[in-house]
Amino acid sequence: IVAIAAGRADLVHIHTCSGRTFWRDCVHALVARLMRRGVIWHVHGGRFAEFAAGCGPVGRAVMRRAFESASAVIVLGDTWRRQLMPYAPRARWRVVPNGVPLAEGPLGERGETFLFLGHFGRDKGAAELVQAAALAAGRGRKLRVDLAGHETAPHQRDKLADVAARAGLEDHVRFLGVLAGPAKQAALASAGCVVLPSYVEAMPMALLEAMAHGRAVIATHVGAVAEVITDGVEGFLIAPGDADALADAMTRLAEDPSLRQRMGRAGRRRAEQRFSADAMGKRVLAIYNDVLEARP
Repeated sequence: IVAIAAGRADLVHIHTCSGRTFWRDCVHALVARLMRRGVIWHVHGGRFAEFAAGCGPVGRAVMRRAFESASAVIVLGDTWRRQLMPYAPRARWRVVPNGVPLAEGPLGERGETFLFLGHFGRDKGAAELVQAAALAAGRGRKLRVDLAGHETAPHQRDKLADVAARAGLEDHVRFLGVLAGPAKQAALASAGCVVLPSYVEAMPMALLEAMAHGRAVIATHVGAVAEVITDGVEGFLIAPGDADALADAMTRLAEDPSLRQRMGRAGRRRAEQRFSADAMGKRVLAIYNDVLEARP
């Protein structure tokens, strides 16, 4: 608040999500408007529509006022614009997909490992991934799975390891811990496919990072994922919680290296065209310029 009041900026760009973060950011937006700054909201978080629906009449009235008085409201995809527009019909809605740096150097895969990037809570579907690997093993195909992430509750990793052990996959399911920086880049570079069996997403960065590295993807049809992946082109889309379909998709990609590579190349092309950090930056800059030109 002190920075907003003391700064000389013409615009205040607020990245927000659901819960207490949003109500705190409403205070930031109010201060910015009192100081005659332009306000741009940037909405993230896979549960924001659920949060908006549960706010109650007063909360929704505050949200409507906050969004409709802003210079622009940025969402990650057309899916999110359609879901949130009823809460603020006169807001200046703009769509800017997330962007990631494009991987450099050779992008050829080095194996058929299935890489998971996320936490081990229910929302990310780690349990369904290990269950799918167990189903595939029962059908005679042992898949190699690397899980990179952290627990959101005690013993989640132990439970996943128990499922793998009962399926005879102790040597095929590895827990890599939390990866960042060069370690994450190395894991993406060596994977054959990235798997995101989430129940809730907005536009997952892990999905875009996989495409930027030229990796085939298996993901669920949630949030704006379908605006990123076309089923059968850059990867496969399945329903959340469908371990059988996940096992089938993983087995198909494990057995068909040319399909993995073809999907990976398609994903890289799409990342270059629409989901690079450079493309995102240009879209945000265009919104800044539009807002500044429209301000008195």
